[in-house]
Amino acid sequence: MQAELRLTVPFRALSKVFVNQIFQATAKVVHIPQDFVFSVAVVSSPIMKNINRQYRQKAQATDVLSFKYQHHAGEIILSADFIRQQAKAHHHAVRTEAAFLLIHGILHIMGYDHERSYQAAQNMQKKEIKILQLCGLTLEF
Repeated sequence: MQAELRLTVPFRALSKVFVNQIFQATAKVVHIPQDFVFSVAVVSSPIMKNINRQYRQKAQATDVLSFKYQHHAGEIILSADFIRQQAKAHHHAVRTEAAFLLIHGILHIMGYDHERSYQAAQNMQKKEIKILQLCGLTLEF
């Protein structure tokens, strides 16, 4: 499994080492094929808004978007602005919020969907909490 990190805005909460740690922890909880390649981008709200409009027909920014491509490849796009705002609103570290959203995006790419049902949402949340713990992080829901 490979992960590439691209920062289009200054964002110190994520580093290549930390991103790889998150992917390794996630792989301990859910199956990720060894040859899977991930791209992670951190962007501004205006860029996120454009991407969300283009691919989801929603004219607003969002915190995370994830895309699974045909052959063992996926892309996760995170909004630096949303991460900072949500961390502040929920009283936890920016690094924790960034890790949570990255994990959330990975799980979507691996087929998990919290919008299917209450049970699916609970299952996904349990996995997110476990992965965060493997990274030495905690998050209250």
